[in-house]
Amino acid sequence: MGKDYRLSLESFPHPTIIIKIMRLNIHYRGKLIHLDIDGEKATVKDILEKLNLSKDYAFVVVNGEIAEENQAVSPQDDIRVVNAISGG
Repeated sequence: MGKDYRLSLESFPHPTIIIKIMRLNIHYRGKLIHLDIDGEKATVKDILEKLNLSKDYAFVVVNGEIAEENQAVSPQDDIRVVNAISGG
């Protein structure tokens, strides 16, 4: 899953703080991008927000299927972000 980053602060009553971060590998515009998401869970919406993209202009494909915003993703998933193109 994610990595634990430990920070020891001697002045606090409970000196160890654990921050959970999930690293996702995203294919976007022909490049592999590593996204770090805070927490143990991530969704398609989290990916779009991290990339500053709107669901109106981009969509996410998870393991070959177009994903809904609330779909959970994991580091083991094949994730691709595709810009929507429209025209007439």
